[in-house]
Amino acid sequence: MDVVNIYNDEKIPTLSFHDEHKTRTSNYYNEIELTPAQNAYFQDGINRMHQHNYVETFIYLGNQCHFTIDQDDYLLYKGDILIIPAYTPHQINHEKGINNSRYVLHIPLNLLKQYEDLQRKHQYNFQEYFNRPGHYRLDQEGSEEIYHYLNQVLDLPHEDLAESYFEACYYIYKALSKIFRSQKLPQLSGSYQEDRHFSHIIYYIENNYRNPSLQLESITEEFDISPYYFSKLFKTEMKRNFHEYIIDKRVNYARALMLDIPSNRMTLQEIAQAAGFGDYSTFYRAFKKHYDKSPNQFLKSLSFK
Repeated sequence: MDVVNIYNDEKIPTLSFHDEHKTRTSNYYNEIELTPAQNAYFQDGINRMHQHNYVETFIYLGNQCHFTIDQDDYLLYKGDILIIPAYTPHQINHEKGINNSRYVLHIPLNLLKQYEDLQRKHQYNFQEYFNRPGHYRLDQEGSEEIYHYLNQVLDLPHEDLAESYFEACYYIYKALSKIFRSQKLPQLSGSYQEDRHFSHIIYYIENNYRNPSLQLESITEEFDISPYYFSKLFKTEMKRNFHEYIIDKRVNYARALMLDIPSNRMTLQEIAQAAGFGDYSTFYRAFKKHYDKSPNQFLKSLSFK
């Protein structure tokens, strides 16, 4: 595996907030100044599999993105939090053009040691949470509390980091303690019917799009929201309408099954059904529109045919 090393000698934590929903601005605590060459290396590295010599805490406020940590894949929705240990290869993959707002917190190992010493007095093993990747989802109240602590850090004066260091460490400690008292995924912190975050609706779609009965009406009934409101919200957040999104998901899943036909031995009719299409003719039209080939033509273009 080709891994880019992105290291620094900072002993003070760094925090950034990137707003990609409305203002498309960024805010920083302890922003590290880079030369043009260093910045080019950094920008290239973060788009590839890379690792740090510090712990990264990634707090996602966008709609949906994928993270790879070592060999494991994580699907993130709004409010999800990832803990990425030091010297652990990882990479983010997110769709362009949609909301990918996030906080990114870098915690140097010397600070973790101080947190560990503090928690040991309370018989609480803080260090174990940083030794392996962790994926957390809090309820809305818990998320808002963490955002509050992080915003307190961002509001600290930047001119004299030595003066604000202890206060920053205090708020970061409070945020991390709140995260670690929550439940790790895959268990959600609450019922999606009770917490109608748009991200939970996407989570529901992601797990049910292969069911032919999943339609706009069934989702709005499930979440007790109006079809008009949901359609408008979906178009605003995802930059496409709900029908297009579902068809794309089903067509791409069908294509993956077709590529695996030597192993799964499925017929095209079985693939259409498994991908969530109610009938073969609907699958045929959607596939041809998406790939400019009929399902049979696509199969004939593959090397195993």
